[in-house]
Amino acid sequence: MTTIACKQCGHENESQRIYCHNCGVKLDRSSIPQEEKPQESLAKQQRRLKKMTNPYNGFFVGWQRSLLNSVLCAVMVAALIQCVRPPDGVPPVRKKGELVEAPQIVMILEDANFTHAMQRLLITETDSNAYLGNTVKAKKIDLPFFSDALKFERVFTNMNEGTCRIVMQQSFYNYPFYLASAYRLEIKGGKLEAKNVGGYIGRMPVHPVLMQTPELAFQDLWAVLKREKQLLDKMQSVEVHKGNIIVVTKSEPALLR
Repeated sequence: MTTIACKQCGHENESQRIYCHNCGVKLDRSSIPQEEKPQESLAKQQRRLKKMTNPYNGFFVGWQRSLLNSVLCAVMVAALIQCVRPPDGVPPVRKKGELVEAPQIVMILEDANFTHAMQRLLITETDSNAYLGNTVKAKKIDLPFFSDALKFERVFTNMNEGTCRIVMQQSFYNYPFYLASAYRLEIKGGKLEAKNVGGYIGRMPVHPVLMQTPELAFQDLWAVLKREKQLLDKMQSVEVHKGNIIVVTKSEPALLR
């Protein structure tokens, strides 16, 4: 074991000491042999240099990962912003007096089923939304997700050429939140078929394949509108246009079956 002799008193001290254990004088450590660091081999130096300069290793890997993480974070933030933004075509909230005067679309459809001639019934987006506001009540809709945080507010439609978008407005801790499902409507085989062609969470579009889970939120809505669907099943055709739906009734021979 290496020791350091004190020049003052001659006491042998351990090699790690700076001051003499006996008299306290600072020790002369210059006599201790210095440990030589092992020299790096040429092959190891080449590997280290290659790791630093190769774009697929070393420093550049961390740079690429940082860039990828930054891009992913930016995409996630942008998607979240789109989710919380209200979609286009949100109608103003109607007052209770205005909802009372809303057209009774279910009665219009029932009367049309008893006609003796083909009719073309025009149902505007404004009338449809007023009817939904008067028909679909909050107590009839049970939200399956985040029931403690989400509160049902209303349902409205956006009618575009060929597609009808059903929008459910909810509030998430009093902040408006919109979930929409878009459909192509067709009377086929005596039944109204509503083919899902996608949806929206706020302004963010959702692919039809991914709409299976969000569609669960609309189950109670379809149960509330069951009578309206049954009446539409008896129609000859349904046409969706910008701002309105045209319902064509069947002619007398079909109605007398």
